Amino acid sequence: MFTDIIKQFENITEAVKQSDLQEVPFRHLFIREVISYDAYRTITELTEHNDLEMTDLHGRKEYRIIDNNDAWLWEEQSNKLFQELCKKFKLGKVTEEQVGCTATFWEDSEHFTITDIHTDAFYDTDLTISCQIYLPSDESQIHLGTKLYRYIGDDIEQHANQDVGTKYPHQAKHDKLDKFEHSRSVPFQPNSMFCTVNSKDSWHQAPVITEGIRKSLMLRFKV
Repeated sequence: MFTDIIKQFENITEAVKQSDLQEVPFRHLFIREVISYDAYRTITELTEHNDLEMTDLHGRKEYRIIDNNDAWLWEEQSNKLFQELCKKFKLGKVTEEQVGCTATFWEDSEHFTITDIHTDAFYDTDLTISCQIYLPSDESQIHLGTKLYRYIGDDIEQHANQDVGTKYPHQAKHDKLDKFEHSRSVPFQPNSMFCTVNSKDSWHQAPVITEGIRKSLMLRFKV
């Protein structure tokens, strides 16, 4: 299972290389057909493995994917992908020793409550790039993709949560939604991937789920 994911890094890296950078409302990538069909089917069945470490957070089940036996291969392949992402996002070169990559399988239910407009910069200042591979079984959940926003207010620093010791604001309060302009919604299509740079401008929103389970594989790169 873990090895199946590693084997797909080469495909993902090539897909990133061939993709077009989108810069509105912030830098991001949306790539279709990102991994092989067989690997896609295997990954969608990840939660059937009882040996995965799981936590339940606000209606999101997070399954941590680890295998120390393949750690060296994971580091090698994830670094190649990260370097290609840095090149695509125009971040410059980062040395191999500085890169860390984690993989987590997410299952979001109708009980998932973290659906405000936010930037990930609030709670994870070391996070550089996030890549979320969407894992629906068909096109019936296409409306459950990530929504992207542009901040149009002039008081962004005042809007920040001062309690967390960061200059970046985190979540838009419900009485501040007029400060945001919806730019686009990324379709929740089978075997597609949404990538973004973690920044003060990367405002996005998870969908409200009324039925079913929203599955995805999250790759997080940190320096």
